Amino acid sequence: MKPLLQVDKLRAGYGAVEVLHGVGLRVEAGEAVAVLGPNGAGKSTLLRTLSGLARAAAGEILLDGAPIQALPAHRIVGAGLVQVPEARHIFPYLTVLENLRVGATPVRDPAHKEQTLERVFTLFPMLRDKAKSPARTLSGGQQQMLAIGRALMGRPRLLMLDEPSLGLAPRVVEEVYEALRQLRSASGLTILLVEQDVYQALDFADRAYVLQNGEFALSGSSAELRNNDTIRAAYLGM
Repeated sequence: MKPLLQVDKLRAGYGAVEVLHGVGLRVEAGEAVAVLGPNGAGKSTLLRTLSGLARAAAGEILLDGAPIQALPAHRIVGAGLVQVPEARHIFPYLTVLENLRVGATPVRDPAHKEQTLERVFTLFPMLRDKAKSPARTLSGGQQQMLAIGRALMGRPRLLMLDEPSLGLAPRVVEEVYEALRQLRSASGLTILLVEQDVYQALDFADRAYVLQNGEFALSGSSAELRNNDTIRAAYLGM
């Protein structure tokens, strides 16, 4: 059975600077997979390339067996791969509801849009309460929930999150990850996660890859990596 996402020998970067040096990964349907690594390792470049925001110089990206590396970003979203960007990038002067409706752009059926909106409001009740408020008035944690909700409005098959804990208080990080756990439990949504909070990532994900200098240095189950001496020393301070 083919994985939902398969990446083979992917090379990408910016201009003449190559950031990813032939990386490969797979994500099975229903899995949560984390990509760990230090700043500058290429984690965000990986997600941007998968999303079509950066172009692959070589290699292959398959979504449910179909190549997507040559598609424009909007068609990749339409195919079911949706990203929650680092630092959220909500539309500050639109209301919460308007932000969510922007996320539903790829969905043609109005009934599906309303069904998904109700699911988002159930997952994040705060968004219903603040539906008419400008997004810029939300706290950082609320904006992260809005960014996740906006991505869910596109009815993704695979949801990618880039540093969802960035800049958030520990209590808020717990709330965000609890919402993601509820989402997985309720819908079985497949998730690919880039995260520097290694504790949270390994607690949440089924498997993880460790990216260093544009190459995967380690991979395995979260339990295996949590007990790996290199990971414990480099990332967990143990």
